[in-house]
Parts: sequence; structure tokens; C-alpha cells
Amino acid sequence: MRKKLIIIIALGTILFFQAASQSAQAAQNDEKIELLEQALIQQLHPVIYQSLQNLYHETYPQFVDIKIVHIESYVTGTSSSVSEQDRKASAAGGAKVFSLIVQVTAIHHHELVQIFMNNEAGGSTYTVTKVKTSKY
Repeated sequence: MRKKLIIIIALGTILFFQAASQSAQAAQNDEKIELLEQALIQQLHPVIYQSLQNLYHETYPQFVDIKIVHIESYVTGTSSSVSEQDRKASAAGGAKVFSLIVQVTAIHHHELVQIFMNNEAGGSTYTVTKVKTSKY
């Protein structure tokens, strides 16, 4: 009986420490994701800023709450809507592309602005494809 009790206590202790370890690892992963998002937003800041300048015709647009609300990746030239001949002619065929939606709050205009962008032009250069606004 005593042996069974020791085994049960040992298993309970192992399971407790395993759960605590998994919880700490999940917190570290969440922190990494948050830091990666902040780093990407920092890199995209000039594109975001210029988009707001163009949208509001302001030299110094003011905005807050920058966040990435959508991100996806795809490989160019693999869409079923692209013909085989178009794929062969595409210099960028087979490149991995990221498509993002960045949302900011324009302070003076009381609007949420969604900036759609991708890096189909190549490398780390992001191009704005669409801008949507909505009042808040």
C-alpha cells in the first residue's frame, strides 16, 4: 500500500512539473510572437506613415494602436487561375509572398484604417494594395 502511495505521489509531482513547464513555454512563445509583430511593425512604419500621408493629405499624420490583424503567405505562380504558360513566363514564379493587413487608429479623423499590403514586388519591400477606412 505504501509503495502505491509513493508511486501516486511521484506521478502527481511529475505531472505537476510537466504542466508548469508547458505553461512557461507557452508564455515564452506568446512573448516571441508579440516581439516579432513589434519588429515587423517597426520595419513597416515608413510604408504605414506614407499611406496615411497620402490618404489624409497631411505631412505629419497622427495615429495610434498599430497592429497586424491578418497575415498569410502564398507562393506566386501556383494559383489555379494562372495558366501554365503564365507561370513559365513569370520571373517571380515560385517566390514566397506575405500578405498583411495592418490596422491603425487615425487620431484626428476618428477612423480605423486598414492598410492592405504584400511583398510581391520582391524581398522585404512591401507595397500597399488597398486602404479601407471606417469611423469608430
